[in-house]
Amino acid sequence: MHDRFDFNPDTIKKIYFFELKYALRENSLKILFLLPIIIILMFLMVGEFKHLVFGINEFYILAGIFIFDSELFINQFSIIKGELRFFRLFSSPVISLIMAKNIFAFTFVLFQCVAINIILLIFNLTQINVLAKALIYFAITFPVLSGIGNILSILMPRGYIEGRKREMILSSIIIPLMTILLSSVPYRLFQLLAAGLQTWPKIFVALLFILLSFSAYYASLIKCAYSLNKNIFRLLQKL
Repeated sequence: MHDRFDFNPDTIKKIYFFELKYALRENSLKILFLLPIIIILMFLMVGEFKHLVFGINEFYILAGIFIFDSELFINQFSIIKGELRFFRLFSSPVISLIMAKNIFAFTFVLFQCVAINIILLIFNLTQINVLAKALIYFAITFPVLSGIGNILSILMPRGYIEGRKREMILSSIIIPLMTILLSSVPYRLFQLLAAGLQTWPKIFVALLFILLSFSAYYASLIKCAYSLNKNIFRLLQKL
């Protein structure tokens, strides 16, 4: 019997590839993946993308991706009905289950970012300094975003029940926006502290904030694992 609060790389790998394989077959996740890319291409087609890049820049493009993909973070265990099958793996370490789903979410968002930046590079519509800021924002924000999402997915599980229709505005708009705003606070603090610093001190401050962000993620992971282990029957009933 595994210790439910130990990391198990084999279990993480197994669940991750199971999730990845399932995502490749699931149309709703394909649409979720392609939606930001389609919107970028639409802006290109109507000739408004240059204004989007230099008026809004990639910081907001990334924030938009996070909002589109918010279900990956704040509803970890019932994005789609088929994911309920993951509960058969609860005999494995709980932390391994949560981490595997977080890593999948990271891969999902990272591939979207790569695809969009390839489009930007092809049309020569991005700048290195803007891209660097976007990557720092991604590195600082994503662990916090995942940590908040882990806790919300346990405290406020949303299954495929009739009552979910009444939660549509809360789950699709309000919670994603609040989560994005909260997770962006560390990046804003980083900007304030790094203002005026030279390159190497700024890199050191960025690495420090990334480390703090991952520390916050780890703390939320432990909290989420204990909550999930304690409330598993309530969660299953809700889902």
